[in-house]
Amino acid sequence: MELEPKPRHNGLRIGLNEHIFEKSNKANEMAKLNHMGTKNIETERLLLRKLKIDDVNDVFLIKGDITIHQRQQCQKNIEETILWLKYLQDIYKDNDVYHWGLELKSNNKIIGEIYQVNQLNKYKRFEIAYSINKAYWNNGYATEALCSVIKYLIKTVGYNRIEAKHYMIVQVE
Repeated sequence: MELEPKPRHNGLRIGLNEHIFEKSNKANEMAKLNHMGTKNIETERLLLRKLKIDDVNDVFLIKGDITIHQRQQCQKNIEETILWLKYLQDIYKDNDVYHWGLELKSNNKIIGEIYQVNQLNKYKRFEIAYSINKAYWNNGYATEALCSVIKYLIKTVGYNRIEAKHYMIVQVE
């Protein structure tokens, strides 16, 4: 595969070590992602796995909390969470769906989720989000999960760009 240097900023080329290479269009078309779907990933303290209907109570603690889901519609009751989990079971059948529950190994509780928000396969770009039960904040669980998921998405699936966003509500008095 031939790589060509790409000019940077108004056609100026920069030092050899800083060249930005762009694969030819033909190579980009040939490069395919190896979609495998939501596979179990184990870390030191977590098991990242598909969410199940049986996880409803733990999931509702996350999905029903406005401080966790500030920019999304919170689920108002267990029934909404059950419906959402049923929907998730259906889309898990697709091999390009990535949505993990974060199970804490020490107590087998679902303490969060990490999932795709958007993916642009043409550019091998993946946008990721996560939410963690407030009782488990500031323990490094999100970092631990993100590191393992990013490694999976890059090394196994073939993405080359992972993006994340952070939303925050500012309260005005």
